[in-house]
Amino acid sequence: MLTTKKKFLDLGDLRVVHASWVAEDIAYLADKTLLDREFLIEATRRGTQAWHATGRVLKAAELKMPDGIVVPDSNGIKRTNMRVRWWGDLAGLSWKEIAFPLVAGLPEGKAELGDLDGILAYGPDEPPVFFGHYKLKGYPVAPQADNVATLDYGLGHSGPATAYRWNGEQVIDQEHYVQLPIFQLFVDDNFHYMDESERHLVGHFYDYEAALERAKRIVNQSLSENHEEGMSAEELEGRYRSFGEDPFIIPTPEGRPSFSAWNYAKERARELSTSEDA
Repeated sequence: MLTTKKKFLDLGDLRVVHASWVAEDIAYLADKTLLDREFLIEATRRGTQAWHATGRVLKAAELKMPDGIVVPDSNGIKRTNMRVRWWGDLAGLSWKEIAFPLVAGLPEGKAELGDLDGILAYGPDEPPVFFGHYKLKGYPVAPQADNVATLDYGLGHSGPATAYRWNGEQVIDQEHYVQLPIFQLFVDDNFHYMDESERHLVGHFYDYEAALERAKRIVNQSLSENHEEGMSAEELEGRYRSFGEDPFIIPTPEGRPSFSAWNYAKERARELSTSEDA
C-alpha cells in the first residue's frame, strides 16, 4: 500500500491507481509500507525493484527517448525520458504510438521496450481501472481503452475537475464522465508589478461568482488598508495601484468580461470618498 494513504486500490470489479497499473508492481507492493524503514530506504535506491515499482505506480512507466531527443516538460525542465502506455498490446508499435501523453518529434520506427517488454500489458479482460497524475489539460475527455481511463485533465493547472459515475460496467462509458470548471484566483502585488515571483494562488473555486466575491473582498481590504482620512478618490486609487493587491481569475466564463481589480478599485474608491464626504 506504500503509505497509510493507498496509491492503488483493487475493489475486485474496479481498480484505481495513481499513475500506472502494472500487475508485477502491484503484486510486489501489496504488502509494502513506507513505515517499514528498510523498504523506504530500498525505494530510494535507483535500480532496485522497490525503486522501479514505486516509480511506475506513482509517476508512470518511462523509456529513454530515441535519437537523443530532449523535450522540456510543463515546468521547463528538459527531459530525456518519455512516459509510455501501460495498457494493451504494445508489440510492434512505434515510438509515437506508445507515448502517453503525446510527445512531439518522436520517430515512426518500432519502439524498443527494453526491460518494460512483457510487463506493460493491462488486458481488455481486466476490471476497469481509473488513474490520474498525467494532467491532460486540453485533451478530449474519453477513455484510453475500453477499461482504462484517466480522470486527470489538469485540475491543478486551471483544468476542470473530472469524475466518473461507475455503475458496475466493464466497458467505460463516455457519457458517465462528469466535469466541473475550476476557477483559480491569483493575487499579484501592485508594488512588484509584473514580478511573477510575488504572485500567489488564493484558491480554487467551482463557482465563478464565489471566486469573484472573494476577489472583490481582497480589493476592498486593500483599499481599506491604504485609505487615510481626507483622501480623495483619485488619491486612494493611486495609492491602491501603487501598493494594493491585484487579484485576477482564470479562466473567465464565456460571455463574461474579465474581472479587473483596478477598475473595481476605481469604483470603490469613488464610493468610499462619497460616503466620507456625506
